[in-house]
Amino acid sequence: MTVPLARINYVLMRRAGGIETMAHFSRLAAATGTAHEVLGLLAQAAVDYLAADGAAVLEIGQAGEAAVAKVARAPELAGLRFDFETIGPELSQNILAACQGQFTRTRVLPLVSDSDLFGALVLLFKSKKRLDPSQRQLAAGLADLAAAALGKAYRIEQLSRAYAELNASREILARSEKLRALGEMAAGIAHDLRNILSPLTVSADTLSKNSHDSERVMRVAQMIKRAVKRGVDTTERLRFFSRQMPEAQQIVDLNALVAEAVELCQPRLRSGGAAIELQVETTQPPPIRVESSELVTAILNLVVNAIEAMPTGGTITVKTGEAAGGGFVQVSDTGPGLSPEVERRIFEPFFTTKGDNGTGLGLAMVYAFVQRQGGNIQIDSQPGKGAAFTLWFADASDIHPQPLSQSLSRA
Repeated sequence: MTVPLARINYVLMRRAGGIETMAHFSRLAAATGTAHEVLGLLAQAAVDYLAADGAAVLEIGQAGEAAVAKVARAPELAGLRFDFETIGPELSQNILAACQGQFTRTRVLPLVSDSDLFGALVLLFKSKKRLDPSQRQLAAGLADLAAAALGKAYRIEQLSRAYAELNASREILARSEKLRALGEMAAGIAHDLRNILSPLTVSADTLSKNSHDSERVMRVAQMIKRAVKRGVDTTERLRFFSRQMPEAQQIVDLNALVAEAVELCQPRLRSGGAAIELQVETTQPPPIRVESSELVTAILNLVVNAIEAMPTGGTITVKTGEAAGGGFVQVSDTGPGLSPEVERRIFEPFFTTKGDNGTGLGLAMVYAFVQRQGGNIQIDSQPGKGAAFTLWFADASDIHPQPLSQSLSRA
């Protein structure tokens, strides 16, 4: 059986003297990956080499309080928090009180490196015995080594976070540049589409006023008017988008907009050759504040994408609900799902998996709309089992919306 190198080093450290102990501790601390591993190593070393009956390592949080991060032979202290303005008798008394008589004396050593206070090592004793000079020297040395290792670990964690934030900012910047190019193109499209679609409203009015046919003709006429209105609103949004102008928002009923989008999808469903079932599951989401025409278009885009993802048939489910202090609409399908590479790039303008049949603008516009409205969009894809897109918007009455809950699922 192969013994891990870390275990061999730890056994050697237990057999060594003071200088050798600190050397081995330094090597182990340098090999650890996180600050919590350093804290655990320090707590165990305290009871193994300093004749302490128990040990606790306190870590300073961002709020200035101290939490017991690691313990050795003192389980009653695990997870406790203490005020940590000063290191002195008050802290020792609070720790002893929390031990409920298990220990009678403490020795507290601050963990300081480069003028930064990271926490403290607390040695716990059941008797009044005291450390001899060599043990005190060893305790101070271990605390100093641990503090230096903690400083290094925290700096590495900060650099990792900064690197991740830099990458995220870089991706947002690249996406914004592509959307700006899309805005320049939108200005010319908006003028032409507005001229084409606006006269259709007059034709729909004429049809509804002069029809002597069945009620179905009237319903079709009303649907045409709604579709044309949404088309005209879309051209207006393109004009606003090209000029980076703020859009008007309304307090809307999410279920009503879903019903309208589903109605607009019906001709596309009937014209396709594949057998696709469209299911609608609505609950009672709160009112939300969005640009209504754009949300209808976003839902329509997601449903059309789902239809095109299932050329041999399947099921599309559109559901609404409440989560994280807002309302959401989710469009899911039983298609092939998204590969990790496609999922990573799915919202990039002009990125498409449809070849010459796709423009790569539909989902980019959905993403831009959700961002402008202060909402969130989430993808849940399972290769071979389908994909789900969830759009979330804050409650219209909530001036401090919460972030999208990670618990939203496509169940």
